Amino acid sequence: MARIAQTTAFNASTFRSLSSVPFKRKVFAKLQRAFVLADRARGKTRSFETHPVVIVNSLPKSGTHLLMQVAEALPGTVQLGSFIAQRPSWANWYRSEAQILKRIGNLAPGECVGAHLHYRSGVSEALCALNALHLFIYRDPRAVLVSEVQYLVQTARWNALHSRFANLDTLKEALDLAIEGDASDALPDVQSRYQPYLDWRDDPNVFAIRFEDLSNPATCDVVLRDIVEQHEMRSGNQTDPGLLERLRNSIRPGLSHTYSGQSPERWKNLLTREQQEKLVSLFPCVQ
Repeated sequence: MARIAQTTAFNASTFRSLSSVPFKRKVFAKLQRAFVLADRARGKTRSFETHPVVIVNSLPKSGTHLLMQVAEALPGTVQLGSFIAQRPSWANWYRSEAQILKRIGNLAPGECVGAHLHYRSGVSEALCALNALHLFIYRDPRAVLVSEVQYLVQTARWNALHSRFANLDTLKEALDLAIEGDASDALPDVQSRYQPYLDWRDDPNVFAIRFEDLSNPATCDVVLRDIVEQHEMRSGNQTDPGLLERLRNSIRPGLSHTYSGQSPERWKNLLTREQQEKLVSLFPCVQ
């Protein structure tokens, strides 16, 4: 019986080379973090007042790495390899609020960190205490769903849900499963999975960004200028005139290990009419 996982060629040597790079990067990041935190403890380095934490939070599969490229190009930021996930993909269990707060408490001044976090008022307050520039990126849920399913089937072989989706016979079955879930804690329905992230859009301390606006050349500069302004407000530092161009040049989607190279609007051809209508009814405000 044909399996949808078998429809995509998989180069094992490519996978090994890709997976080794993050490992090396994480080892280096841990060493770098140790030096930064040691200096911080001795009071020799930055303060949160002049070097705010920059957190790139997102609904998964909504352009996290794209926005991270921008955030890492902001002046005074440092990437130390941290990523705070509410639900680690390799384990598929939820971290408690206390566990999330502990990780936030370990962040260094000026650190740029990626995250997939559910909205919690306590988490919002903890980030405000670090003078954080909290960037939240979201995307049309129809595009998110297709990207999520294709990622689980074709790429994320370490993910706890990979085999569940890869062993289905058709893409429609996989998309239906992603929408309806299976009533278990491991795979709730799509609204239960997405909405806790989307609630960040209503937090006044968050700068929310649509993926479609950041990825569109006609609107990208407007988004980038707003990010610069938000960073200036928190750091108190006036940035140089060339920053906007550097942020624009930092956007290189192909460098992300999650980049598929496929059209962002492929959902129009891959989702059935019924699936599209279901998603619009569940998320009428985020298209």
